[in-house]
Amino acid sequence: MTIPNTVTTIGSYAFRNLDVLTTVEIPSSVASIGQKAFQGCNLLNTINCNVNKSIIDNATDIFLGTASPLTINVPVGTSGWVAGSGLNIGGNENVTVNII
Repeated sequence: MTIPNTVTTIGSYAFRNLDVLTTVEIPSSVASIGQKAFQGCNLLNTINCNVNKSIIDNATDIFLGTASPLTINVPVGTSGWVAGSGLNIGGNENVTVNII
């Protein structure tokens, strides 16, 4: 699923328990994400994330109950992100971040 560039806010629980999501593209237009926005999306295993890490960090348990491992792909130069694996991000304790 690709979130349109016109979206600036993803509300709390917006996609909670939507078990058909496998990949999500979050555009740079998103300035805030509510708590548990993707919680329980147990097939969600890839996120192409074009937002600063602080936006993700401010969203409590955003990835709790998503696939483990979860892969987050982030463009070079996106603020706050560091590549690594086995990271705890947004309530998921097995996240791999790729800087692409």
